[in-house]
Amino acid sequence: MRYKHYIAFDERTPRHKTEIHNQRPGDGITPELYYQILNPLGFDVKLYPHNHNLGAEVLLGQLGKSSWRMRLSQQLSGMNPDSTSSAQSIMCIAKRLC
Repeated sequence: MRYKHYIAFDERTPRHKTEIHNQRPGDGITPELYYQILNPLGFDVKLYPHNHNLGAEVLLGQLGKSSWRMRLSQQLSGMNPDSTSSAQSIMCIAKRLC
């Protein structure tokens, strides 16, 4: 049985070369990265950090709560699991200004 999320090497390599966050390994996707890339291209950027357990509430600025395992590892690493900088993902809505 084939792994459900497997991506063949010949597909994975070009994808990794074109994804912005792979050009600076270890940085991940940061709010600054969105602004650095999209603002110069004429986009208005709105970011919504979240922890994967909410729906439309994310658009209202709600973060949600990460799993206890994630919260524990963040606390042990000196991070505040309730801060936006500790969110698991950042949703970006960018609109081109005309």
